[in-house]
Amino acid sequence: MNSTWKTPLVFTLALFTAALLQMTVAHALQIRQAQPDFLLLLLATGSFFCDANPAALLGFGTGTAAASLAAPPAAGFASIVVSRVITGFALGWLAKNLYRDLPLLVPPVAAIGTALASCLFFVFFPQKQVTHWAVNMAGASLYNALLSLPLYFLLSRLLGRPDSS
Repeated sequence: MNSTWKTPLVFTLALFTAALLQMTVAHALQIRQAQPDFLLLLLATGSFFCDANPAALLGFGTGTAAASLAAPPAAGFASIVVSRVITGFALGWLAKNLYRDLPLLVPPVAAIGTALASCLFFVFFPQKQVTHWAVNMAGASLYNALLSLPLYFLLSRLLGRPDSS
C-alpha cells in the first residue's frame, strides 16, 4: 500500500472504530463513574505517530465525532471540537519535539491528554456540577492511561514505529 495513503486510511478507520466503541461499549465498561473515552484515547495515542498539524486534524475528527455523539443540547459542540483540536496540536508538537518513540510515556501522555481536553472543554463550557465533572475526568484519564499501550502497539504494528527524528 502506498505510504502516502496508509496513515490517513489507518487513522480514518481508527476514528470510525473509536466512535463505534464509544457508542456501544464505553458505558458497559464503566466502573463507578469512570469510563473510557475511546476518541480521546485515539487522539492521545495517535499523536505519537504524527506532527502537530496532522494531530490537530485528528483532534478535529475526534472532536467532531465526540460532539456529534454527546454534545449538550443547549451548547457545547464547538467547545468539544476546539478543545480536541488544541489538545491534538499540543500533543503532536510535544511528540515531535520531545518524546517521539518512548512507549513508556504513552500512558502518562494519554492521561494528561485526556485531562487537558476535559479541562479545556470545562473552560470553554463550564459545568454546573464541578465535582461530578472532576471525578469523570479523573476516571477517564486513568482508564485511557490503562488502554493506551495496547492501542499504541496496535498502531505501531499498522503504521510502523514513530520516527525519532
